[in-house]
Amino acid sequence: RHKEKLIKHNEKRTKKVFSMDIPIIVWARRHTAYKRPDLIFTDWLRLKKMLQDGLIQLLIAGKPHPSDIPAINYYNWLYEKSLEVPNLSVWAGYEREQSAILKAGADIWLFTSRRPREACHTSGMSAMLSGTIPLASRDGWYDEIPEKYYFPFGVDSPCVGEGEQDSKDYRNLMLVLGNALKIYNNDKPAWYQKALLAKQYAEKNCVSDRMLKEYIDLMYLS
Repeated sequence: RHKEKLIKHNEKRTKKVFSMDIPIIVWARRHTAYKRPDLIFTDWLRLKKMLQDGLIQLLIAGKPHPSDIPAINYYNWLYEKSLEVPNLSVWAGYEREQSAILKAGADIWLFTSRRPREACHTSGMSAMLSGTIPLASRDGWYDEIPEKYYFPFGVDSPCVGEGEQDSKDYRNLMLVLGNALKIYNNDKPAWYQKALLAKQYAEKNCVSDRMLKEYIDLMYLS
């Protein structure tokens, strides 16, 4: 139901009709360099072929800061590329209502921050709470949770040069994405079991009740 709602909302915004049978990958947050919205676009022709072959559907949402000219230019490039294929959509903005639709309706929540730049990544927590499986670089809080609850990719520790790290991360991203798609297409029970386990983990560990209790127990009562 959530995926259908996302598809209808996307059609209303972009006039594009996504399929219920093909996995929807969502990247949604502020557009800035260290979050690397461009990582999966490193080889545009390869990604375009995956889209044309119906292997994935991709939705990019968010917006850059008004003074971040490189991010604005890249956002405009993304939008231009979305005009070339029917199953790539770009939304402007990332407000609460559409954020909830994206997190609940996606099959895969793509997180690509360059390690170790991300402080937390709370949107990934709420995506897991919605039953969506993250495909994520080992950054922010993802480095603290068992890998069985998401699809991890990328370097274990930062490289000396950002270019080298981005190159390694991209290659590993595409490898892990391929493995994730095999599960999605060939073993739906395993896919939904992973999503359920991730959701249960998030309900126990990624909520403010747990955070507040730890603050009280560890900082005030101990």
